[in-house]
Amino acid sequence: IAICPAASAAPFDLKDSSWEGCKTFADTLTASLGTDRVIATNRIPWSSLTPNDGLIIIHPTSAIAPEELSAFLKAGGRVALLDDYGSGDELLARFHIERIPAPRLPLRSLRNNPALAIAEPVTDSAAGKSLGVHPIVANVSQVVTNHPCAFSHPNLTAVLQIRAKNEPDATIAVAGQVSRGRLIAVSDASIVINQMLRYPGNRDFTIGLARY
Repeated sequence: IAICPAASAAPFDLKDSSWEGCKTFADTLTASLGTDRVIATNRIPWSSLTPNDGLIIIHPTSAIAPEELSAFLKAGGRVALLDDYGSGDELLARFHIERIPAPRLPLRSLRNNPALAIAEPVTDSAAGKSLGVHPIVANVSQVVTNHPCAFSHPNLTAVLQIRAKNEPDATIAVAGQVSRGRLIAVSDASIVINQMLRYPGNRDFTIGLARY
């Protein structure tokens, strides 16, 4: 897995142990997969990636090469994009994912703060029968968000949602098969910063993402 944070050494930096860094995220991935299977980098090493690799992109600050990424997915690679207000718009649009506002009145939130809405796994169903939750969230009961946006998505499987009062529930994570590859998009990159990984559900989500 190659994990690509923002190019600056500010929020989401993988070596930063302050509240908005992502050192705990990188350490959790390494603990789950082993030091030889996790590479932290500020540049996506397209020429080095194989169909056996996974790519986690956190809050990109510049456009992602859509043709390179599509080719990687078609070959069987796996991509996770964690991005709320970064530069992932073109990539999201390529897969018909649109950013929309999160609910103003979430049904559950931390300390009754709507900006810290609690997301829950989505139970999938077909022909009236429950199919369970997505494998990424099999061991997740809830995820605490941090100023999230949400996704509109016609063709992908909902993974996490924020339930709302007097307005539609909102999806914050979607996943799907793209040719031979797998794509997951999460509309709140900050669920994996050091401060947010204090919460067990956020940490369990990280572990599920790594294994998937």
